[in-house]
Amino acid sequence: SPHEVQVADDPIDFIMPVTRFAKINHIAEMRKLLMFNSACEWLVDSASSVSGITYETIQAYPQSYSGSSERLKPIICNNSLVFCERTGQSVRRFAYDISNDGFAGKDMSVLSYSIFENNPIVDWTYQQFPFSTLWCVLADGSAASFEYMEEQDIMAWATHRLGGEGKFKAIATSYSVAPALDEIVDTEAYANATQEEVSAVVTHGSEIWLERMRVKCKSVDSVYHALC
Repeated sequence: SPHEVQVADDPIDFIMPVTRFAKINHIAEMRKLLMFNSACEWLVDSASSVSGITYETIQAYPQSYSGSSERLKPIICNNSLVFCERTGQSVRRFAYDISNDGFAGKDMSVLSYSIFENNPIVDWTYQQFPFSTLWCVLADGSAASFEYMEEQDIMAWATHRLGGEGKFKAIATSYSVAPALDEIVDTEAYANATQEEVSAVVTHGSEIWLERMRVKCKSVDSVYHALC
C-alpha cells in the first residue's frame, strides 16, 4: 500500500482519460512505455521534462484507435513494434512518427488481406535470424510468414500448409544452443549457431507432434535447401 506521503518505489494509481472502458492487454517498451487495450494504444510518459514518471508527473496519451488482440503479445522487430488488431485479421507496425510527435500505426497486411479474411491469427512468433521473419498460425491450421526488413524495404507475406491432414496449433522461436562462435571452424556448425529455430505444435489426425523448422546449411553447390 502507498505511504501517507508517497515515496519513489510506491505503486502509482492514476486515472486514464478514456472514452471507452477496456482492460490493458499488453505493455511494451520502445524508448517509451506503451500500453495496448482492445480500444486504443497508449503512450505513458512523464508530464515533466526534467524528471521521470512519478505519481505526480505520470500522464497517458492515446496514440491510435486500432485496438489490439488480447491473446497476441506485441512483438519488437528490429527498431519497430508490430501488434495484431483485436479482430486478429490485421497486423500493424507501431513506431514513432516525428511529424506527429507521437506513435502511429501502419497496416502491414493491407495488400495481403485475403490471407486473413475470416481466418484470424491465433498465435505468432518472431525469428530474427537468419531472415527477420514473423511467423503466424492461422485459425484454419495453416501458417503465414512475413519477411520484414524495414531498412531494406523488404515486406512480403507468404502462406504455408502442412501435408495431409496436418494443422498448425502453436508456434515459438528459440536460439540454438551452441558453443562460442570464435571456437567454431565447421561451416555447418556455424550455420546452426547463428540462427533461431522455429518449433511448432501440429496435429496429424488425432496425433499431436512437436516439429522443428530450420534452414539446412549450404550444400556443396551453395544452394539453400528448403525448410525441413
